[in-house]
Amino acid sequence: MIGELFFVIVVMGILTIAYWAVLEVKIGQSIGKLVMKIKVKSDTKQLTAWQCVIRNISKVSTVILFVDALYMFIKQTNQRYLDMIAKTKVVEA
Repeated sequence: MIGELFFVIVVMGILTIAYWAVLEVKIGQSIGKLVMKIKVKSDTKQLTAWQCVIRNISKVSTVILFVDALYMFIKQTNQRYLDMIAKTKVVEA
């Protein structure tokens, strides 16, 4: 039972990251970003799949997402910690 639950949690985490990463690589936006008229840009040449995976790791856990977003307020920037690591930023579309 615990093994099955762990498997489901891991699969859901992978699917969560894949949702945002695939959409961001393909069109630079998730559905929410499309509605908000913002998109992800790379600080380097072109947005890569690894950049999108790294910047979306925090979406697997509420605690990690909170800490990731808290970085913006502590450093007073418009960039989350994992955006800085991935060398990405969110800009107006």
